[in-house]
Amino acid sequence: MAHMKIYGLLLTLLLCVLPTPAQNNKPVEASNIPTVTFCDLVNNPDIFDGREVRFRATYLANSKVATFVDQSCLAKDKRTWAEFDGLSIKAAAPPEIFERVKEQILCGKCGDDHQWRETEMLVTAIFRGDDFGHGRLGKYRFMVTVTNVEEIGMTEKVERTRFALQP
Repeated sequence: MAHMKIYGLLLTLLLCVLPTPAQNNKPVEASNIPTVTFCDLVNNPDIFDGREVRFRATYLANSKVATFVDQSCLAKDKRTWAEFDGLSIKAAAPPEIFERVKEQILCGKCGDDHQWRETEMLVTAIFRGDDFGHGRLGKYRFMVTVTNVEEIGMTEKVERTRFALQP
């Protein structure tokens, strides 16, 4: 009977000493998703249309605009509307990142209607490069639906955006 207590004690001690598995036990599938620059994405829409891709860009938003931008490819014919699939992001992103996404991105207007919000992000998204007519008033040629946020910077709120969006 005493040896049963010792085995139980040893098992408990062993479980306490061994490293705990990661909180997020989801399989690592990110390596299968191509990582591209945002400019490569919008400059080669036929290659990436309908595909899941990873890219880094600035999310630029106000009460009427939700877009991804990169200073190197701001032409009017490269406008890309952004949508966020909150359920997919919640399932894929670590909890602390999802909380930041909720606070900074999924918050509706997130403040003053006249302020721009700029947020640097590394995302996984489905790219739609098939036609014009996405977003508000159909003014955006492309669209991405974000399914995961891997990194999110602080959101800067500014009266005038640093990006020279062409009308």
